[in-house]
Amino acid sequence: MSYHWHGNIRELENEVKRAVVLTSGREIQVEDLSDAIIEERLGVPEMESAMKSGEKQTLKERVTTLEIQMIRDAMSQTDSDRRRAAKVLGLSHQGLINKLKRYGLED
Repeated sequence: MSYHWHGNIRELENEVKRAVVLTSGREIQVEDLSDAIIEERLGVPEMESAMKSGEKQTLKERVTTLEIQMIRDAMSQTDSDRRRAAKVLGLSHQGLINKLKRYGLED
């Protein structure tokens, strides 16, 4: 419900097809979804709630979470235009592409 569907209806359609193929039961489970959708749960609000509950995160984990959220926000703001998103983030175009691949956020 909270996923932003950056690729709009095509991304949703592909995700449903993928989940139907991968599910082993009669219902689609969270683990049947792609990493991008599962990682959406790593957003900043959840990170803050983890901090409040006393759950420790390393600096690297926090930076990664923030980086993923900022990339998603920039891609959403620019309708997935990688060059514009890179500019918004203060990255080179290739730098953004590398981060998209690293985090599994590419289309």
